[in-house]
Amino acid sequence: MQSVMKRLSVATTLIVAVTLVAGCDEGAGETAVTDSSSMDSDSDSTNGETSGGECNPGHEGCACVDGDLCLAGLVCEAEVCVDPGGESTTGSMTGGSDSDSDTGKPGDTDGTGGSTGTESCQDSDDCLDTEVCVDGICGDTDWYYFWVTVDRFDPPDCVDGWGSAEMYYDYYMDEVNQQTSSEDICPGEWPDEPLEYDSLQSFRLAFWEADAFYDDFITSLCWMDSDDECVAIPKEVLHDGFWAGTDSSGDFYIELTINPIEGYGGTYP
Repeated sequence: MQSVMKRLSVATTLIVAVTLVAGCDEGAGETAVTDSSSMDSDSDSTNGETSGGECNPGHEGCACVDGDLCLAGLVCEAEVCVDPGGESTTGSMTGGSDSDSDTGKPGDTDGTGGSTGTESCQDSDDCLDTEVCVDGICGDTDWYYFWVTVDRFDPPDCVDGWGSAEMYYDYYMDEVNQQTSSEDICPGEWPDEPLEYDSLQSFRLAFWEADAFYDDFITSLCWMDSDDECVAIPKEVLHDGFWAGTDSSGDFYIELTINPIEGYGGTYP
C-alpha cells in the first residue's frame, strides 16, 4: 500500500498557539468558530441587494464575509466580493498549490525513504497526543493527509421565511476554496462527502443557507491564532479523530470526523 506520509521540507516544525474562544477537553467540545449571523433575511434581488437597499455580504459587489469570504465563484478584493473574470477560485490538494512543493507527496517519509515512526500501535490511543496510528506505527500528524467529514451542522432554528432551510458549506484550505458541499435540509449532515486536508495548512468551513433569492451566510468554523488568523487543525484534534463544539454564540453545533488517508487519493473508508 502506498504510504500516506509526506516529506517535510522545513528543518523544524513551527508550533502555532491556537486561540479558542471556549473549550472543554482537548479535541472535543472546543469553540473554534470565527463569525456567525442570523439565518433570517428577506430580499427581492439575486445580486445581493436586499429590499431595504442594503448589500448582502458575500455576494457580488457586496462586502466580504468574515473578512475575506465570498460565495463560490467570487473572490474577495479590497474587502469586496467580485467576479474574477473567469479565473477559478477553487484549488486542489494534488496540484496547483504552492504547498505541494513544501510538503512533498505521500510516499515520502523522512526524505530518505525510511519511516521515522518509532512506536507500534493498534490505534491512535496508543500514540502521543500529537501523533496518529497508521499502518501499526505512531507518526506525527504533520506527516499525513486526512479525510475530514462534516457529520452534523445544527442551527438553533431550522425554519426560514420560506419553509425548511436548506444549507451547504464551502471548504477552504490555506484560504483557497477547495470544495462546495451538496445542499442538505436542516440540520445538515454530509458524512459521505469527505474533504481532503493537508495537516500543515489552515482549515476553514463557511456555512450558508440556500435561499430562493440569495444565499445567506450563517457562520464559519476555524481554529485561530493570537492574530485572529485561521490556522491548521490542532494536532490533538487530528489525534482524537473527532471534534464537536459550538460557535462563539453557542448557537450552532458542529461535529467533524477526521481520519488519516490510507494511500493518498485512496477510497474513503
